[in-house]
Amino acid sequence: MLKYVIVVITLSISQQISAQLQWPNLFGTNTNNNNYTLTIPTVVPAKPFNAVHTCELLKLSMQGVGRNSDTIMKILATHTFDQRSEIAATYKTLYNQDLVQKLITEYDGYILDVIKYLFWPREKMYARELHDAMQGLGTDEDALIEMCASLDGHELRRVSSAYIQLYEKTLETDIKGDTSGFFRDLLVELIKGREPDNSPNSVQLPRYTVETLNNMGQGQWSNNKDTIRNIFCKKSFTELREIFAEYERRNGRKIEMDIESEFRSDAKRTLLAIGR
Repeated sequence: MLKYVIVVITLSISQQISAQLQWPNLFGTNTNNNNYTLTIPTVVPAKPFNAVHTCELLKLSMQGVGRNSDTIMKILATHTFDQRSEIAATYKTLYNQDLVQKLITEYDGYILDVIKYLFWPREKMYARELHDAMQGLGTDEDALIEMCASLDGHELRRVSSAYIQLYEKTLETDIKGDTSGFFRDLLVELIKGREPDNSPNSVQLPRYTVETLNNMGQGQWSNNKDTIRNIFCKKSFTELREIFAEYERRNGRKIEMDIESEFRSDAKRTLLAIGR
């Protein structure tokens, strides 16, 4: 489905992720109410960092018969995307060779995708995975749902731009051609990008949204698809978390239970992915 995207993201993205932790004083971090927010980068910049020396190590690792995979993989896995980009540019200057193409000659199989992705911007990587999910016979709905439902608005807009650069057509065009019904409508709205957490539109109190959902009545959500789409696909992730928490407080059940009963098939799985 997503091939080695998870591996690549783990190794390549110096993106910071937030985790809400319920254990006291982890890593010596304290906040109030026993709620701990830690910002944990997946890969920190390598220190000390010397692009020339690193290129020399890579050159030696690929000389002669065989290769020193331990050294190559250690370098690729312990440097951030920006550092790998600098290494590639320095390699080109020093040896007049494209580092990625040289690495490709050293390996085969799925590891080639990993190597290419390690030097690709994240949005280009996702654009290719979305394209692959819609190519050939059948559509990989799971891949479409996983990516479109989990990326924030800024990321999806960058992915859409990268998609045009790679394939000279829009992501929306391909999604409309490969999907249908409310599932298609949800994906199209998602790739337009939801509101950022600091959007002026994100200050609406969650209880009003919950009241809107409750006022639809049981069995009527599928008859109010525009409202459902606007809530699930446009509101920021932060506001959605507050809405879902308020929904559970008001109704005594998680919103996933009502999604399960109100929708079917791929549309249901998309809303569940967002709701979780």
